[in-house]
Amino acid sequence: MIKDLIIVKQENEQPTNPAISSLFSIFVIGTFAILLISLMRTIQFKKLHFGFFTLLFIIVLSATFVFIAYFWFFLTLLEAVGLFLLIAPVTCLFAFCAAKVSL
Repeated sequence: MIKDLIIVKQENEQPTNPAISSLFSIFVIGTFAILLISLMRTIQFKKLHFGFFTLLFIIVLSATFVFIAYFWFFLTLLEAVGLFLLIAPVTCLFAFCAAKVSL
């Protein structure tokens, strides 16, 4: 059954243009870096610190959503990794804003 799902997934995957994949990778890495740097600077400026387990929970939650999207929307592996790198910092930012509002 799993083998049938893999075959169906491979048949439904569309070939991606290498130039578009490269541009998408650059965009994702740049966005991830900017969001992560701004998040770290905000945390240092406000003297608030996330716990290790909170960050681990956010990363696992983001990875779960990406794993579901990878199989549901037939994403390529590069798109799934890019989606994870976008979702994790944005989720951290929302968690930080929620923590700031609750103080």
